[in-house]
Amino acid sequence: MTPLAAEWAPRWLGIRNARVSSHDSISCVGEWSMRSRFSSLISIVWIVVGLIVASRHGYFAHLTALMPILSAILAVLLWPLILVGVNLHIG
Repeated sequence: MTPLAAEWAPRWLGIRNARVSSHDSISCVGEWSMRSRFSSLISIVWIVVGLIVASRHGYFAHLTALMPILSAILAVLLWPLILVGVNLHIG
């Protein structure tokens, strides 16, 4: 990045007297990596809890047709609704 662009970009974003350095970009990459790992972990936990809740409420009992499969997928993804009493069985 040219010196002019390095000074212009932060001002354009509303930040004054800021400098963009390679060190900042390295810490930013590390921060994104950490966020990515955290969001992946949250997603895995969400799916595992959804599988447990859906199986305990009978959403995997009859997966022989399209509608029960769709109901099971919805139950896994929207499991908090099942816990508050919403019936996600389609059809």
